[in-house]
Amino acid sequence: MKEIAARARPGARVGTEIPSLADYYAKRAGRTDLSCAEFFPPSELEKFAVGDFFIDARGRMYYSNQAMLQRLRQASKPAFTISVGEIPAADVYFLDAASLKALRGETPE
Repeated sequence: MKEIAARARPGARVGTEIPSLADYYAKRAGRTDLSCAEFFPPSELEKFAVGDFFIDARGRMYYSNQAMLQRLRQASKPAFTISVGEIPAADVYFLDAASLKALRGETPE
């Protein structure tokens, strides 16, 4: 969250499977304005906008969101990767128009 806090625009939304934990670390980084939220069910994706962030954490697999994450991985590259020691733990995406459409399952124009 420290890196997201440094890069995020004021009021940005951060998509994560554990919003309470992300919110805790956002506050520790001095970013009480960040909105940490789940991205499932799909109706939650409508609240995300270009310029928001999305955390794709390894080791937390939910079959309900695998198709959505696969579309994101194919449409975009992570802005950065968070590692624990030398082991990659999560990819963080900065959402642009293409990655947002991929998450939502919309066809690119």
